[in-house]
Amino acid sequence: MSRLLYPRLPNHFAQELAKSFEDKNVKELSDHHNSSHNEASPSSVGGIPVNESVLVELREKVLLEVKSMGFPETANNLAKQDFDYKIGKLLHKNLNICIGEASRNEVWSFIGCVLMPDIVSWRFPSNQKDRFLGGGRNTFQRLWWRANALYDKSDNDPYHFLKLPEDALVQIMERPNMMSNWELGRAIAKETEKIVQNQNLPTPKDKFWRDACKRIGQRGPIFSYISMSIEELSILAEECFMESLNSIPSYFYYIGDQKKQFGPFSLAEFKKAIADLEPSKTFFAYKGMKNWKPLNEFNDLS
Repeated sequence: MSRLLYPRLPNHFAQELAKSFEDKNVKELSDHHNSSHNEASPSSVGGIPVNESVLVELREKVLLEVKSMGFPETANNLAKQDFDYKIGKLLHKNLNICIGEASRNEVWSFIGCVLMPDIVSWRFPSNQKDRFLGGGRNTFQRLWWRANALYDKSDNDPYHFLKLPEDALVQIMERPNMMSNWELGRAIAKETEKIVQNQNLPTPKDKFWRDACKRIGQRGPIFSYISMSIEELSILAEECFMESLNSIPSYFYYIGDQKKQFGPFSLAEFKKAIADLEPSKTFFAYKGMKNWKPLNEFNDLS
């Protein structure tokens, strides 16, 4: 199937439009959207110029989704998370765009400034220019690239990594040494997903994936990620995440008759400290946990 070529809006025209949006709300920007612009045109080579009717249909599909999330009323945090997952998935499935075309900021400037400025403003009501303009912070560009880089064909929902917390996705996508190999990005996303889903971990959990990503980054000068196999990258990511789980002080315990609290311990230190204690008389907790639990309910994460 031939890839589509989208209109490219030159930067100076995009800058002017984005600046004019600063004091407008979602409803006002709904009157400013269009499926074409006099100064925007697709590349003359590399694919088939997209038909204007396809752009209209794309906008309608996105509108249908965001209306189910409450558009045009103010979006809450849940709606914003829903937006990032569903619209990232929709764009990746419907744009039919190649990597080269997706790398052109002018394409995303057209989508953000011309085709869907009201939707940009709904997702990011501060109307920051970089949310309209092509670049790493463009509302739609960042979602398409996440969907493309973290696409997991082995899962029933190949877009499930898009449901990860925003901070986790930023840690993965904005570290060039990691995203030079998308298989490594997916391996990190897989381990992060385990952290998110594990109910027996201290909170907030972002300290674990941040620390693990630093560890992976520190190994960059030693390993050639681009030449490693998928299995090797998975093992590397798993080892770094386990090191983080074992090293961050988050665990406490106390012995019932002494009523003295000990900690915080890292997971590795905690397991050593409780090794010879009587489970029925010892209680444990970790950061973010509301109540102490008997030690015999401790789940060994390793």
